Amino acid sequence: MKTLREQIEVMEAFERGEKIQANYKLKNFEYWEDTKNPIWDWHFYDYRVKPRVKITEKEFNLIKERLTGWKYNKDLIYENQRESFFSNAFGELRKYFRAKNDLEKVNALCNIVVYCFNDFDINCQEILEIHGFETNKITIFDIVRDLSSITTEFHRNEIPDYTFIHRLVFDCFNLINNLGFNFYKCMLETIKDIESHAWYYDESLGKFVEKIGAYSEREAFDLAINDFKLTNIPNKYFLDKEDKDYWYVKIEDNNGD
Repeated sequence: MKTLREQIEVMEAFERGEKIQANYKLKNFEYWEDTKNPIWDWHFYDYRVKPRVKITEKEFNLIKERLTGWKYNKDLIYENQRESFFSNAFGELRKYFRAKNDLEKVNALCNIVVYCFNDFDINCQEILEIHGFETNKITIFDIVRDLSSITTEFHRNEIPDYTFIHRLVFDCFNLINNLGFNFYKCMLETIKDIESHAWYYDESLGKFVEKIGAYSEREAFDLAINDFKLTNIPNKYFLDKEDKDYWYVKIEDNNGD
């Protein structure tokens, strides 16, 4: 129940032409819906000014355009990408729970959104029209629920309903905002990483992976040493050969192999 002052503020906002939502308080869950003609019965209903979306259709379309252009250059199509969507998305969810700080959490959420745009034809208008939820209360558990719902939907139906995909994107961008970050700017930074070849499509894995590359001979040595130490203690390293794309590092162990 709002205070009298809050009630007056909502009613004045309606008079100014702002959109109002109503919530029937006898329901056991929070569901807000738009109302064009509120009756202002504060005993049975609660009213609020409809929350403003924190991203515009223009910004959403720019994200889609950038990712579509990159995917086109890589000759990737939706059908091929969907096969690996679940492993990719749940992999990012795992990264979220293992994150050491909010920046790593946001990075995982942005990657989930990238997979959504790459794997499905996202309708930005559908996302912007989602309402009835208190966006400031969205948490990672809403993301878990979304992915679980998508998994169920795709396994039960040959022609799945994409509502849950749009809801997943909606929840991701709201959770990013709730963490104190600007969704649009974060997505642009993620796309810059992708466009700068920080990611590539691994045909053998059927998924996008973060490229771990070397940009100098020293870096190539360091990567080779670190990789080899996982299984053995090396004795000698030397540059076997190089071309315009690769450095080939030869490693001999203590047995001369």
